[in-house]
Parts: sequence; C-alpha cells; structure tokens
Amino acid sequence: MDKREYHRLYELAHKKELKEYRRRWHLKNRTRQYENNKKWIKDHREQYLQRRKEYRLRKLAEDPNRERKYKPQKHEYGQRVKREVFSHYGKKCFCCGETNMAFLTIDHINNDGHKLKNPGNKRKYVGLILYLWLRKHGYPNDVRIACFNCNIARQNNEGKVCPHLSKS
Repeated sequence: MDKREYHRLYELAHKKELKEYRRRWHLKNRTRQYENNKKWIKDHREQYLQRRKEYRLRKLAEDPNRERKYKPQKHEYGQRVKREVFSHYGKKCFCCGETNMAFLTIDHINNDGHKLKNPGNKRKYVGLILYLWLRKHGYPNDVRIACFNCNIARQNNEGKVCPHLSKS
C-alpha cells in the first residue's frame, strides 16, 4: 500500500474526528487564514479570476437553473440591507420629503463620495456595496437620504444647493 492510498483510507476511517479537528483549527486560525487568502488573491489575480470563472461554469453545467434560483435571494438580501440603511437615515428625502424607496438614494453631504474609492481598488461604492460599507462603518453622519432629482440637481447646481431649497 502506497502513501496516498494509506492517507485515503485513514481519511475514510477517521472522517468525523478530522472534520472536528479542521473546524477547530479554522476557528483558531481564521484571521491568519483570511490574510493569507487575501495575499494569495492579490499575488495571483489572473489565476484567481480564471478559477472563479471555471467554477461558475462547472456549477452552471451541473445545474442550468442555478443562477435563476439564487438571483431572487440575492435581490431580497440587497433590498433588506437597503431598507435597514434607509431606516437608519430616515426613509425620506432631506429636501423635498419624497418617501418612495424607488426614488431614494444616498447623498454625500460634502460631495466627497469619490473619496471612498481607494487608489488601488477598482471597486465602486454604489448600491449594495455602499450600503454594506455604511453599515460596517456605523452609519457615518456625512451622508443622508435624497431623492435622485435632488441629489443630481445638487451636484449640477453651482452653489451645491438643491433648487428646492434655493427657491426661497
């Protein structure tokens, strides 16, 4: 019996104990493991993306309805996080009082939303990614809720004031 066969038989005979050992080891070393994974992904970006793509294609081949099954769950999670964030900030436009969630968005009070993007990070902080970031950082006070009209009008207006507020 060669070494590989011995290890395979040992794994089969001690499946429960090995599973428990690996679980405990992971709990004890999760931070180190997370950092190592992050470093490996950074160092091997192309290989990582290729593996992800292959995995996704393999899973789709196994179950063609896979994406259709999980998309509603992902959408519901995003909506739940959005409701949570908007509940914290007041669920209405600071300017015109619009309350329809379909029209509301996050407004950076100091027009500094672009500063969230790190120079080495290509990720844009919009939508769910922004909502998760806000939640993770304890709902900072430099953002508020605005409807799309007021948010865009404020960006385009020279005085950085919404036309609703500058009428008076």
